[in-house]
Amino acid sequence: MIKMGLINIADPRLGGEMHRNIINEGNKLSAFLESQGFEIELADCVIDTEQKALPVIENMRLNGCVGIIARIAWFHRSNVCVGIAQNAGLPLMICAMPNPNDTGFEGLVLAHGALKEVGIPHQMNYGLPDLESSSKIIAWAKACKAQKAFQNAIYGKIGGRCLEMLPGSSDPNQLRKVFGFHIDPMEQWTLIHRAEEIPESEWKPVAEKWKAEYKTFEINEITLERSAKLYIAGKQIFLEREWNFAGIQCQLEMIDNYLAPCLPVAEWNNDGFTVSCETDINNAIGMYLIQQANGTPGMFCDIFHYDTEKNIIHALNCGTASPSLANGKCNVNVNEQTPLQGTWDEKNQCSLCKGGACNQFILPPGPVTVLRFGRINGEYVVQIEEGTAIEHAYNPEELGGLTKIWPFAYVQLNCSVTPEKFINDMLSHHAVITPSHCADMIRKFAELIRIIIL
Repeated sequence: MIKMGLINIADPRLGGEMHRNIINEGNKLSAFLESQGFEIELADCVIDTEQKALPVIENMRLNGCVGIIARIAWFHRSNVCVGIAQNAGLPLMICAMPNPNDTGFEGLVLAHGALKEVGIPHQMNYGLPDLESSSKIIAWAKACKAQKAFQNAIYGKIGGRCLEMLPGSSDPNQLRKVFGFHIDPMEQWTLIHRAEEIPESEWKPVAEKWKAEYKTFEINEITLERSAKLYIAGKQIFLEREWNFAGIQCQLEMIDNYLAPCLPVAEWNNDGFTVSCETDINNAIGMYLIQQANGTPGMFCDIFHYDTEKNIIHALNCGTASPSLANGKCNVNVNEQTPLQGTWDEKNQCSLCKGGACNQFILPPGPVTVLRFGRINGEYVVQIEEGTAIEHAYNPEELGGLTKIWPFAYVQLNCSVTPEKFINDMLSHHAVITPSHCADMIRKFAELIRIIIL
């Protein structure tokens, strides 16, 4: 649950009766936000001086609030909002509710001007306590929660840079500076050796459970055993090393020597623990943002075709997509991974792929957001596009038959997205697809960490 602080701010010349009315009006905003699933810590008095604000915001910070909403209820002393922003150490949203019987709008723009004057970043909302008028507050609050989750988080980097994809790697110190998280590296062999220590008494029940849960389950026994072992070993390592999210290299060393870890990655994401494949840390950032803000996994994908005439993108995943994206395992088929993922052995004329399990489904119709974090000339940016996942005729021959074994998504981009801009803004073939419209939240997050929105 997202916990926010809510303060009513007004002029110190107002009397007790007006203060009570202000509190009552503020309760309406508090009740609305609670109806949307937020936990609200409400100041029990009207804040009319900077001195009165300081202990209130300190308690909100100590009690775990991830942001402060300052409702401007009347004309006020503008140093109050500035003092709150400077001392809280938390993001600030100033807002007012339209009412001709108070001067909330006047106070709102006064606070906005004061914060601009001294260069303090903040958000502003003017609207009634309802879903349409307060959507910015909701998006901002979710972004605040996500920003808090990144602070002092640990990203487990399992393996090195995958297939020399420059846009999938980054600078650990820059990531600490911009997003606030730390990178803890580990070799893939450590995970493999740990997996081989898992006894049959532990991995067998997991394997049997999977076979019962999925729609179809057609993989080799050695693939099933290694997938279950890897899944259990990963969960143990995540806890022991206190990782918050992770990425795994996979190609080519792990596939060529042990397993394509697609099913374990899908299961980890289904459990709520974000893991990106191909150690694409920039996509891991997008996946972790979605998980923390929305409470649901995003789909790591390759955008492999763009129909510019229809403005439809075709996206695939090599088998690591969370089953929750298909509305449950009962809608997902599990198949043996294609040997195309392994290194081609020219001497023996065969793939070195040691097998692996991957899931297959087509993303169900509904609203989606496509996002990608990346860098331009060393500076972080984010691409955000909204659209709709559409029904698409199942074509088992697409991409040489890969549709039969991998997850796919077909997204009709909004008409405001032009092909030229979409292609120009793309920083990689990788992106994250999340089954909801949440562009506003991602924009608020980008504003909080001060990066460019494409």
